[in-house]
Amino acid sequence: MYLFFKTSKISAANNITLITNSKYFWSYKFASSTRYTAGLYLDHFYFFCHNTTQHNKKVKNTKLLMNKTNNGLLISIEGIDGSGKSSLAYNLTQKCHEAGYPIILTKEPGGTPFGMRLRPLLNYQEEPLAPRAEFLCFAADRAHHFEQLILPALSEGKIVISDRLADSSLVYQGYGRGLDCSMIQTVNAWAMQNRFPDIIFYLKIDPQKAIERIIARNATLTSFEKEVAFVTRTAEGFEQLVAPRKEVLTLDALEDQEKLADQAFLHVQQWRQAHNL
Repeated sequence: MYLFFKTSKISAANNITLITNSKYFWSYKFASSTRYTAGLYLDHFYFFCHNTTQHNKKVKNTKLLMNKTNNGLLISIEGIDGSGKSSLAYNLTQKCHEAGYPIILTKEPGGTPFGMRLRPLLNYQEEPLAPRAEFLCFAADRAHHFEQLILPALSEGKIVISDRLADSSLVYQGYGRGLDCSMIQTVNAWAMQNRFPDIIFYLKIDPQKAIERIIARNATLTSFEKEVAFVTRTAEGFEQLVAPRKEVLTLDALEDQEKLADQAFLHVQQWRQAHNL
């Protein structure tokens, strides 16, 4: 069962959620003693699990009507840094929730406690990682993410929306870092147990516009945002390796956020209808 809370901040310390009042987080549980919480704060998603025994009394009366899919629906949102992936993931999740769909919001890396620990090591590399090592770190996170979260959720007929999945490694470490793309695809398939996204929303944006957005955040740049040339290469990589595929819907990242969410939600509805869900 899904339990929805309105909150603006989350703390990994002692696995405790701090309840405030400006952003939404989502919680659900797979077992009687475990609850997973996901949400958006300052354009960053957080997803972690914690024991829910002490929370059961607070949420035992929470009810939400859900429409269940037969085999689940896996959606990934892709694009270069600064394209607005996190905003679209958040807004689309809201629309699916309002429609009564069983929905889980997650991200890579960071969709599990392991991923949360790994994320800052990859995003803020004190010493640049060798490209192969960088990819294998992402692959390890992906394998754990699918095993622990995504595949169990899909088996329960839920919709899973992920801010980045395998295509980000194909583009960033393959096209961007120059690694063998076929090898990356092979390792990704193994890590994902051959369960690929049903829908991929690709947010297309001019690299210079993306860089302007990144700078406007006034936040510490990640290792992937610091090089203008690398941002440009990854934009080219998405155009060549991702955009042409049939499961990909390309969206104009400069459109209004609400309009983008409406377009994505309409596509989700059409997919469900086409698959008699």
